[in-house]
Amino acid sequence: MSKKIPDKKQYGPAGTVRPAEGVGKKRAAPGTRSYLWLLLAIVAVIAYANTLNNGFALDDNQVILRNEVVKKGFAGFHEIFTTPYHYGWNALNADKLYRPLSLVVFASVYQLFELNPMPYHFVNLLLFAACVVALFSCLDKIFDGRRKNAALIASILFALHPIHTEVVANIKSCDELLCFLFAFLSIHTFMGYLRTGGAGRLLAGGMCLLLSIFAKETSYTFLLIIPLLFFIYRNEHRRRALYITGCTFIIGLCCLLVRYFVLYDYHTLSHMDVTENLLVAPLPFDTRLATIFYILGYYIRLLILPWPLSCDYSIHTVTYVGLTNVGVIASLLGYLFLAVYAIIRFRKDHKDPYAFGIFFYLGNLFLFSNIPFLVGSAMAERFLFFSSVGYCFAVALLIEHFGLRGRETPTSVLRSSKLLAILIPVSIFYLALTISRNADWIDDNTLYDRDLKHMPSDARLHYFVGDALMNVQGTREETHENTLAAIPLLQQAIDIHPGYAKAECDLGIAYARLAQFDSGEKHLLRALQLDPTAELAMGDLMQLYFIP
Repeated sequence: MSKKIPDKKQYGPAGTVRPAEGVGKKRAAPGTRSYLWLLLAIVAVIAYANTLNNGFALDDNQVILRNEVVKKGFAGFHEIFTTPYHYGWNALNADKLYRPLSLVVFASVYQLFELNPMPYHFVNLLLFAACVVALFSCLDKIFDGRRKNAALIASILFALHPIHTEVVANIKSCDELLCFLFAFLSIHTFMGYLRTGGAGRLLAGGMCLLLSIFAKETSYTFLLIIPLLFFIYRNEHRRRALYITGCTFIIGLCCLLVRYFVLYDYHTLSHMDVTENLLVAPLPFDTRLATIFYILGYYIRLLILPWPLSCDYSIHTVTYVGLTNVGVIASLLGYLFLAVYAIIRFRKDHKDPYAFGIFFYLGNLFLFSNIPFLVGSAMAERFLFFSSVGYCFAVALLIEHFGLRGRETPTSVLRSSKLLAILIPVSIFYLALTISRNADWIDDNTLYDRDLKHMPSDARLHYFVGDALMNVQGTREETHENTLAAIPLLQQAIDIHPGYAKAECDLGIAYARLAQFDSGEKHLLRALQLDPTAELAMGDLMQLYFIP
């Protein structure tokens, strides 16, 4: 009887048996996992607890304060699901966005609490804490528990990073939080299906993805991310991976069809201008490409050093540049290095975690890069919400590598003095910046005033401050004073960007309020010349002509 010769790969030095992959590494017990979830939720709540003191700001006016459908409460649900995103704010000039889920949340909160801002902020706070926990759980599962410490560090960095203040502190960005949460819940649920099967789990994963897309279109990238995850990083069951892929594509198609049929009868009159996205302007190819890479480099800078932050990055804050610009060259080389480095590591090991982090960052940022199509803004901090996961995970891997040196247990990140010496100062720095930035979002006036100090060349911020002053309710004397204060701000916006139709319109209204009718007419006519569809300018000009 012949003796079976064992595979040499199963043996280590001197004939010792090599442990099977994953064997010998301690895995977290359910109690430990719950403890880590609670820890991450507490970290997220501490970072954003002071947002509960804030009021409404920025786009909250469009989705809550002046949204007639949301203010119907539960009775508005049907209309929310059958109309465009901004229909309740501007029914005659509705957009081509379909994001019903966040509006349902706002309508529900309004039904219970009306216009008390604290419950809205509380919802955002809970959703963000859930996002952080879902992120940790997914990163842990993707790498089968072998990168638990990196997943924990990445989730802590994600929870504390100041770049996320726009998403959490701005109530409107509930859509971003819901999109993120359900996208990662879909991965989590599909992981369960991959391990145990069951049509119910597959359907639940698909429903989570559907809710994510109905929250915001960002998660359309997951139609590609999810199949890649299950064929590369978790490829132990090909048939189930195929079912998951089929399910994601069916859900994506259904969402596109629903969006098409809902929006088909709505035609928008609005259009983007260079004050919203400076890339709208007709530009030479090299200038457009250089400006895009300048912005992409700016994103990396904000991830590394998130200060100063701003609610707006419009024309003259981000400027047109050429390919010889130092920042553009550095950005091009940086992104080229990231792409090549990730490809090299991926070719060596298809499950390489660094490659995963880099690809996740690049893939999600590409959607907002203005390369495949123009988005609503040339640059915004909220565009980094998904992408920052890849950045935080790559940084966490580096911290894990230098801080642990092989001493891995499920909670070694909390026991290594060397690692904590790296993590604690970074966390304190991020936490301080985040708490400080949250306070800027208390209301429109505070936000615009503080951002304008850091971005004095931003035309839109000058307009925002002037427009906010024009809309303050008060006595006749207070209105007069606010109008006088608004005029130089609006004029500065026009001086920075001479083609600013909205600023011209507000300036015309301001002069009309002060009974300087010739100046009012001049600026309102200029607004109509710049934007013939400016309904507000038309209405105010008609009122001006009827003044006796």
